[in-house]
Amino acid sequence: MPVSIDIVTLAPSLDMYGDPDSSSAYSLSGHVTVSLHSPNSIFERRRTTSFLLQSLELTFEGQSEIVAPQIGYSGIRLCSITRQLVSTEPLELSNEGQEESNAPCRWNLVFNIPIPGWLPASSKYGVDDMGTSYTLYATAKFLDLDNTSPWSLSALCAPFRSREREVHAEKTIPIRRFVDSQFLDPAEVPLTTFLVNSKTNPPKRDDDRPRIPQEIISKLQILASIPEYVDVLEDSIDLTLRMRVHDLEEEQCRRLQLSAFAVNVLQREKCRHRPSAEYRRRFPLPSESQQPPNIPLRSCHRLGYLYDGFYSPPINNDAAHIRTFSLLPSEENGEYILGDHNYVFAHNVPGETPIWYTLQTSIPFIPDPDVIKRDESSDWIGLPSLRPTGSSPLLTFRHEVCISLMIGYDLPDQNQQATETLTFAIPLRFAHVPPPPPPSARTCPLPALSQSMIIPSAESLPAISSEYSETALPAYSQLFHSNGDRKLDSTPLPLYTAHEQPCPSESTSANPDEPCEPSDRGHKVEHADDDDNSSETTPLL
Repeated sequence: MPVSIDIVTLAPSLDMYGDPDSSSAYSLSGHVTVSLHSPNSIFERRRTTSFLLQSLELTFEGQSEIVAPQIGYSGIRLCSITRQLVSTEPLELSNEGQEESNAPCRWNLVFNIPIPGWLPASSKYGVDDMGTSYTLYATAKFLDLDNTSPWSLSALCAPFRSREREVHAEKTIPIRRFVDSQFLDPAEVPLTTFLVNSKTNPPKRDDDRPRIPQEIISKLQILASIPEYVDVLEDSIDLTLRMRVHDLEEEQCRRLQLSAFAVNVLQREKCRHRPSAEYRRRFPLPSESQQPPNIPLRSCHRLGYLYDGFYSPPINNDAAHIRTFSLLPSEENGEYILGDHNYVFAHNVPGETPIWYTLQTSIPFIPDPDVIKRDESSDWIGLPSLRPTGSSPLLTFRHEVCISLMIGYDLPDQNQQATETLTFAIPLRFAHVPPPPPPSARTCPLPALSQSMIIPSAESLPAISSEYSETALPAYSQLFHSNGDRKLDSTPLPLYTAHEQPCPSESTSANPDEPCEPSDRGHKVEHADDDDNSSETTPLL
């Protein structure tokens, strides 16, 4: 076919920052290349070819698919955004004057599609790499205006072919979501502190061991601090525990000891057959009339066709499959023995503020999915692997650190010790940290827009330069607050001062002895935003 189209995007992926937000949007820019090739035949010489481009439609569509036990196959459309690039009147394309050239004639039509900022990141999940994906589809419709000679071979075939043609192209658009932060060093990530509401394990029926009185164990206060987020590429988590006893007599403080503690990092996965009502309330998913099977997905997985014919979906739309597994290495059991006679509260002085006992540790976890053991559902939903914390319509990933403290208490007038195990869990957030920008992108000024990048009107259809700048620009959320106010620069630039010495190479003066005028051509602009960090849980003061 002499006409073909190709989609070229400005960047290889669409990067989003921060939590999903239905009030934000990102720009997906690029151009669609329409190529016109000169027909080549051994029976006739090359001739002028003309086509009438009637429409060029772009559709950005996202979908999510899963297959899991108790659910089967489930697919949902996340979004569908359509733009028409030829909206006024048809455009005539011709290779007149370049018939003998082996290179095709090309026209570039630029596009800029707003993409909702609440969309989940692209991911693969389950068998055959199902999951969340996004694709940009292009459809061009054109009319053949070729006026062939009545004695040519093309004229003999003309009654058997249609003058209306249609060509298609598609391109996968990965969406990457990063945490909204400027902390490149993990040690600089702020901590989130939780006031722990610990619970004692209930006694077993045949357990006759002595227990710590409730009026004593209830006086124990615990604060747990973890980083606001943890990079999925890291291999350990820093944990800080602070403990003290409040309003407890000195003699009783000397009897309490911390003998051991245990930690575990858990990932909880939940696969749903249909999006929850809470998710639909927060994010504008397409209506049921636009979902399969009413309107099938453009790129449905082959398992979807299989289940349509042999499997009936569950009547209960709340059907779900839940999987929980530990992220600790196989050689780690998460238990740490502190030794005997570890009376950490014995130094409290009556009438003074209780002393905090601080315990710091580093918890290892496994970022490599191949190391985690296979379970019975691995054949359905894939091997257990570490994933960023977040939610999508059909998938939810949550993480938590489970902590157990073994507390001992020397009973008065008895030669035995009562023990209790306090257990609690604190939420943990895994995220992708954006890579640092290249040195040139941190100091170079923004490039000026070339006139060849602008289309005055769709009728003229000039050639558009495809040499876009690859300078990495900061995200909007890094320069402005959510209410639109600009973030203050924590490291302001020095005030402008004119250069007294002449410019050796940039001077345009006719007299080489005349000093050049002050110029800000060599000045560079850098922005550093303030620490505007937020957490789902309010840190303690």
